[in-house]
Amino acid sequence: DPHMQLFGTTYDIEAISGLDYLMRTNRIKSGDKVGHVYFEGDFGENALKGSQYLAGQSGLTIVGQKIKPTDTDLSAQVAALRAAGVRAILVSAGPTQTASVAGVAKATGLSVPIVANGPGFTPQLLGSPAGPALKENLTVVSSIAPPALSTPAATQLQQDFAKEYPGAVPTQVGSVFGYVQAKVTKEILQKACDSKDLTRQGILAATRQISGLDTGGLIAGTLDYTKAGQPPSRSVYISQVDAAAPGGLKVVEGPMEASPAKAYQAGA
Repeated sequence: DPHMQLFGTTYDIEAISGLDYLMRTNRIKSGDKVGHVYFEGDFGENALKGSQYLAGQSGLTIVGQKIKPTDTDLSAQVAALRAAGVRAILVSAGPTQTASVAGVAKATGLSVPIVANGPGFTPQLLGSPAGPALKENLTVVSSIAPPALSTPAATQLQQDFAKEYPGAVPTQVGSVFGYVQAKVTKEILQKACDSKDLTRQGILAATRQISGLDTGGLIAGTLDYTKAGQPPSRSVYISQVDAAAPGGLKVVEGPMEASPAKAYQAGA
C-alpha cells in the first residue's frame, strides 16, 4: 500500500516484526505452522511477502487464507487453520475480519496468539461480541503509534484531539495516522517550497532529500526518504489490547526494529 510506504513501514515489515515478536516471546517456534488470513490486493499480498520471508528465515510454515474485503464471516477459514494445526494466526485485513477470526477461534477452542497489521484493529471492536477474545489474544503491529503512547508529542496530540472533537474515540489508524500524514506532507512541501519547485518532479525530488525526520514518536523511528524503493522506516510499535487505554492499545515494545526486518529488501 503506497501510503504506508510514504508514512511508515510497509505491511510486509509489520508481518515480519509481528511473527518475530511471537518467536522471541516463545509463543511460536521453528517448525510451527502459522495461519495468515489476508486481503487480496496490495495490502494483504504485501503482508504475505513478509510472513513468507520470515518463515523462510525461521523455519515456520505459512498456511495462507486469501479473502475479499466483503468476507466477514471467516468460520470456514478458521476451521481450515484449526485443521492444519496452526500455532498462531496473522491477520492482514480489516477490523471486521480480525474480530471474526478472534471470535470464531475462541468459540471453537483454537486458543492461539493473533497478530494484526495496524489497519486490522479499531477500539470499537472491544464492545463487540469478539471483545473478550481480542483482549485475550490480540497483538497489533504498526509503525503508527497507538493514541495512548506516552511521549510529549502523542500526549499533546490526544489533548488537542479531545478538545477539537469532544467525545470522539482516538484511533491508531484514524486520528494519529491522519495527523502524521499532514505533518510529513507539510515537511515535504516545505522542502519543495525552499527549492522553489512545486512541480510533481520537484516534490518527488524534495522527498528524496529528507532524512532523519522525527515525528516525536508518532511514527516509530525517524524517517529516511533518500533510498528509493525502500520504506522510510523499519521500526514498529508492538501493542496489546487494553480497554482502559485511549484507542484501546498499550505499547509492549517499541519503537523497535526486528532483526529480520533489517536485512529484508522490500520489493525484492
